[in-house]
Amino acid sequence: MPNKNIFCIVPWSALHIYWDGSFGVCCHESSKYYDQNLSKIYNIKNMSIADWFNSDAMKTARSKFFGNERISQCSMCYEEEYIGHESKRYKENFKSVIFTKDAFERSYLQSPWYINFCESEKNKGYTNLLPIDLHINLGNECNLACKMCGPNASSKIAAIYKKNNKWHGPSRIAWMDDEVAWKNFLDSIDNLPIKRIHVIGGEPTIIKKFIEFVDYLIDTKRSEISFSFTTNGTHLTKNLVKKFKYFSNFDLEISLESIEKNNDYIRQGSNIEILKEKLENLIDMQSNKFQIVISTVPQLLSINSYVSLLRYAFEKKIVVESIPLVSPDFLAINVLPYELRQNFIPDFHNLKEEIKSKISFIQVVNGRSSGTINERLMIECDTMINMLTQPEPKNVKELRNKLCNHLKFNDFYFKLNALDYYNEYKDFFKQINYV
Repeated sequence: MPNKNIFCIVPWSALHIYWDGSFGVCCHESSKYYDQNLSKIYNIKNMSIADWFNSDAMKTARSKFFGNERISQCSMCYEEEYIGHESKRYKENFKSVIFTKDAFERSYLQSPWYINFCESEKNKGYTNLLPIDLHINLGNECNLACKMCGPNASSKIAAIYKKNNKWHGPSRIAWMDDEVAWKNFLDSIDNLPIKRIHVIGGEPTIIKKFIEFVDYLIDTKRSEISFSFTTNGTHLTKNLVKKFKYFSNFDLEISLESIEKNNDYIRQGSNIEILKEKLENLIDMQSNKFQIVISTVPQLLSINSYVSLLRYAFEKKIVVESIPLVSPDFLAINVLPYELRQNFIPDFHNLKEEIKSKISFIQVVNGRSSGTINERLMIECDTMINMLTQPEPKNVKELRNKLCNHLKFNDFYFKLNALDYYNEYKDFFKQINYV
């Protein structure tokens, strides 16, 4: 029997493609399951998805999930579980009817995938399965330069870093421009029993191959697929959204850190007022097949206004999908002084009680069901309270120094001043020599 604190279905059900076309086991992994030098070999440019799925790297990865030692690549899920967040591991296990927190042993034995797990355990990670869930990174082409982002995910950041000798790779990364890689990818898609596809960038809506891919799926009549993608919303149009209504289910994930002006400080190049207007129009288009999701990364720069974002989601009945920030570590919430963080906690308690007063009975939360938005938001409040009460890191002085340098560097290029957005951080910014 696997360890309930370790086991995850992802290596049997999904795969990730990085911005350079290299394969990954999971979109949440903190590092690859193989040496970085092998990225050109384990790559869509050189092998099919089916070949990757039973590669040495994948078989090694699967074998680890039958052990009792924590897997270093899964640190993000472990951290989320520690702070009471619903981790990707929990969510994915539920898809195979495995209840990780409660009744793990019984549900594991009764899972429709049980025989496949047994096969892999006996055969050193081999599986007859093919992935049904794809998480695809199309490259780094993006028109924004978010403060928690990096050159691998933003061509705008890559160009700035390259100019300042902080990045030595290409400004634009786009594996799908390689004809062999694109053909391998589409050929694989044609032969996979796909149920779900999620696309990220960069910014998908400005990547031509993204639109081409959507049209390809429509032309090849893959309507059974549940499709989603993450966008910053700047180039989102109703005509584009209408294309996705072809699919059995479509989640539109809007990247948003705050409903207030500091969203523009974090997501450099964005305009929150324009984005809110677009959101209002999109909310009216929702149906049983189409759902708006706020995708957010709770962090030091957003926690001061995060309760407003949750309240907005509560009032508009929008699902919030958060991934608490892990990297860069100097933007983590507990880098803020402990005393300062305590000022935000009462607002989360109050919002939770307000939401609770509107619920007749508490439902079990799993997945993104619109029927459990209120319960999800209550859990989100608890998660934020837990994060706000975490002790300061042992190397907090070093992290605060990195934070100061990072803010100064970005604010110089984008002509921004943190003091215009964070009055409550004024003393803190003085303390770390930002001012």
